[in-house]
Amino acid sequence: MLLKEATNNNNREGENLTSRRGGSRKPPSSTAKIALVIMVLVIVGAFTYFFYLQSQSNSVTGNIIDWRMRLTFNDARTGTNYTLPQLIGTSNGAWSNHTLDPFGPQGYSPLSTRDTSSVIWIQSTEPAVFNFGDFFNVWGQVFNETCVSDTAATVIGTYCSAASEPVIYDTKSTGVYDPSGDYNVSVVSDLPIALPNAGAPLSSDPHILFVSVKGSTVWNVNETIVYDADNNGVYDLGVDRMVYNGVGAQAPTAGTALIQDSRLKFYDWNGNNRWDGSVPPPVLSDGTNVRCLSRGISLSNGKDWLIILWSRLYSTISGGCIPTGS
Repeated sequence: MLLKEATNNNNREGENLTSRRGGSRKPPSSTAKIALVIMVLVIVGAFTYFFYLQSQSNSVTGNIIDWRMRLTFNDARTGTNYTLPQLIGTSNGAWSNHTLDPFGPQGYSPLSTRDTSSVIWIQSTEPAVFNFGDFFNVWGQVFNETCVSDTAATVIGTYCSAASEPVIYDTKSTGVYDPSGDYNVSVVSDLPIALPNAGAPLSSDPHILFVSVKGSTVWNVNETIVYDADNNGVYDLGVDRMVYNGVGAQAPTAGTALIQDSRLKFYDWNGNNRWDGSVPPPVLSDGTNVRCLSRGISLSNGKDWLIILWSRLYSTISGGCIPTGS
């Protein structure tokens, strides 16, 4: 009898303690358990189905990755597109680097072209991430922040951004650069212009002409300088290049006569005996975003990329695609 009362007392104390703690916790309902199980099964099933489809689609070729993307060159001056050569990364075409060969299907680099549609085939028998640098290595062409090449296309060749060569007004007609007496013309340039050392020889280019405001044959800072590309003595819009915008001067109209002043000279940095204007940095666009060229940008399925040349789109990007120290 005493034992039973003690047991009852203990039970009551336990009930009181439980009551003070807020009551007993109810176990999860059977409905919640079922919902959780169904959710897990759906997620696992989705992943399983995805990998099943991947294995089925690649079962014939044995490729874990079998993607397509497009890469085209664009000349912004004319709006012309240039496609990639056919058979890059194949035994019958350009296949310069074989480092990635173990990833590719038999007889092909993992990065290749089959025709002139500019479609790049991305195929790998192993999990891998490929980038633009990899493709241009396979092709054997240059690809970095300032240069890109397609030597199969004579119009493109090797395209590298560069500053304009300096135009200098040789005040005393000495033929050499005198920083204290010669005038450094503020030439239009996409990159900072480098001046020569004092005493450096200056060169002449008969295409460097100016628009004479008052008919004088002596250039002054208020008069615009033009590079007469076709050497016809008049300004042709879209053909001739603006070298210097005269202080307060309006842009010349088509057909405006151009005058030569023999003291308008330049420093020939590359030694090709002609003045070279600036070349803007190339940019890369996927139709949504514009970015600087970078070897590390990954290649992915379904993308349509443009490498844009001769465009000022670089100026819309932070840093302007101009390497530090340029």
